[in-house]
Amino acid sequence: MNPESNNQQIDLYSKLIKLITEQKGYIRVKVIPQSAKNEIRAIMADNTVKINIQKPPEKNKANEELVAFLSKLLKTKKSEIKIISGFTDTTKLIRINQETIEH
Repeated sequence: MNPESNNQQIDLYSKLIKLITEQKGYIRVKVIPQSAKNEIRAIMADNTVKINIQKPPEKNKANEELVAFLSKLLKTKKSEIKIISGFTDTTKLIRINQETIEH
């Protein structure tokens, strides 16, 4: 990863933490499945978090990978992250227990 890309990911991570806090643990996520790597791609104007996920959107694989990615990124247990809606859609509403996130 080049330094510019790394800095962008750090900036997006900071914005994600702020967004989670402002929205009381709820975030809207747009998943881009079958991507080259798992990463936050952007935070859009409407505060939707665009996330690349490597797994395909079949048999719940992309959803499971999304929860695992967010869990690792936020340093919290997978059980603290719930998909509330959008199970079969690329746009999802996610609930994250804010109290378990390491800042």
